[in-house]
Amino acid sequence: MTSALILGTAQLGSAYGIVNSRGQVPFAETMEILRLAREAGIDRIDTAPVYGEAEQVLRRCGIGDFKVITKTPALKRNGRTDLRAALIKGAQQSCANLGCERLHGLLLHSAGDLTCPDGDEVHAGLVAVRESGLTEQIGVSVYSASEIETVIKRYPVDIVQLPLSVLDQRLLGWLPRLADRGIAAHVRSIFLQGLLLCPMDKMPNGLAPLGPAIGAFRRRAANLGMQAIEAAIAFVRDLPHVSGIVVGTAGVDEFRALLKAFAVKAPFDADGLAVTKPDLIDPRRWVTA
Repeated sequence: MTSALILGTAQLGSAYGIVNSRGQVPFAETMEILRLAREAGIDRIDTAPVYGEAEQVLRRCGIGDFKVITKTPALKRNGRTDLRAALIKGAQQSCANLGCERLHGLLLHSAGDLTCPDGDEVHAGLVAVRESGLTEQIGVSVYSASEIETVIKRYPVDIVQLPLSVLDQRLLGWLPRLADRGIAAHVRSIFLQGLLLCPMDKMPNGLAPLGPAIGAFRRRAANLGMQAIEAAIAFVRDLPHVSGIVVGTAGVDEFRALLKAFAVKAPFDADGLAVTKPDLIDPRRWVTA
């Protein structure tokens, strides 16, 4: 169902993406993207204060009919900051930026805010935000299995957002474990910041070692009569225990292509395509030059 899609907004507020050559999406296109999202039955938006002007742009567009998930600004854990007050203030600021009274979800942008010595205070602050009525759900964005394991052992959360793609399958085994705990899994980076769809001659030099793996993925898709975008989407769409798929877009044409690809119901088996080297699949470690 298209309702599983969550519209990512990093490109709507900034020039996000390692292969984004267009820069920030123009306002008129953003309005059209939101119209197409509504038409397709998408009712959730993922954003964050660090996505440049994204929250403010969304307010200008009018998003009262969407459920908005945003993330916390960086927390200053210096032993003197009232983290509960800081989290409540941050949620209030996001609501003001977005023009909404209440968030659907508030996620910690960094799992380190929960795995640090102040984690108990941070989680209590998140709970206070939820109890105040500023958000329906709380959660955390993660990059690694160790982050998920530490967080869910210590703290109850409603949402875990995690990276997952045909090449990055590190956290695949965590999906049923999150479901068993009643935690919604939202997956992101399903195109590996666009690298899975990028022409080979446009690949950043530092990520050239990913070329063979991307080539193998595209050949398998072609052998099945599928476009790369269709195969990348099909892999995550058909996984059990995925509650939402965050997809960003650099423009209207790209978004239309994404919706069209999502509607192609052919399955895609990504067995054997996983890349295990963190330097190649974790964007925090990328060296692009």
